[in-house]
Amino acid sequence: SKTAMVGLVRSASVELRGFGIRVNMISPDGVPTNVLAQAVHMLDCEPLSLDLAERKTKEFSPLPDHSLSTLDVAQAALFIATEDSGFISGHNLMVDCGKTVTKPYDNARWYTTHSPLFREAAKTGMD
Repeated sequence: SKTAMVGLVRSASVELRGFGIRVNMISPDGVPTNVLAQAVHMLDCEPLSLDLAERKTKEFSPLPDHSLSTLDVAQAALFIATEDSGFISGHNLMVDCGKTVTKPYDNARWYTTHSPLFREAAKTGMD
C-alpha cells in the first residue's frame, strides 16, 4: 500500500503545483510505541512490553543503539511542512535510520524465530 501512496503523492504534486501546493509523504520505520508492541504481540502470541519493543528496534537499527522515536517522525513532518522545504514536492521522506540504503532486513530470521504462524510456514518451505 505504500507504493500506491507514493504514486498518489507524485500525481497529486504534479496536479497541484500550479496552485502552489506541495504534496509529500513520510514513511517511518517501526516506532516503539504501545501500538507496535500490540501488533507484534498479535503476530507472536506472546506479550511484548514497550521496553522490549524499544530494545528490539534498537537491535535491528542500522544506526548503533538508536531507536526511532515519535519525536523523530514529528520533526520530519515539521520540516516538510515549513518553507525550509519549499522546493520539495512529490517526495517520500524515509525516516528509517537508513534501513532503505543498507542491507535488507532479514525477514526470514524475524518470522522464523518470533512468529508461530511463520515458524510453521518455514517448516513447510513456504516463505
